[in-house]
Amino acid sequence: FDDVLVIPRADTQSPFVQMHPKGWSVNQLVLQDIFGWRLFASAPSLVTNDAIRDQGLSGLQSETFPLLLTNVALSPSNSWFQYIDAIYFDQSTHLAVLSITPANQKGITTDQTQDALGCLNYIH
Repeated sequence: FDDVLVIPRADTQSPFVQMHPKGWSVNQLVLQDIFGWRLFASAPSLVTNDAIRDQGLSGLQSETFPLLLTNVALSPSNSWFQYIDAIYFDQSTHLAVLSITPANQKGITTDQTQDALGCLNYIH
């Protein structure tokens, strides 16, 4: 393979993550620091205030390891606001990648079709 783009999902359920002192934040250590991946995906529930408070996710928030979520609407006061990419432009593969999630998170997710079309217009 010449160029490969891997978009891993954050692990929140495995015994390793549950027992690790860093909790869910260990995802950055494993996915970015060890495997060298450039971004990650997750369910929109990760960016809710409850998840942020209950899971201590500040260690997972990084400008160098963004969360790819296309159809979410966050307030600028949400601590995840600056760490989310709606579109990821990969330099090595020349791909533009979206992560459209089910619109079942009231107040967080936005219309999948409209967001996808808007992003495709932006990419074009």
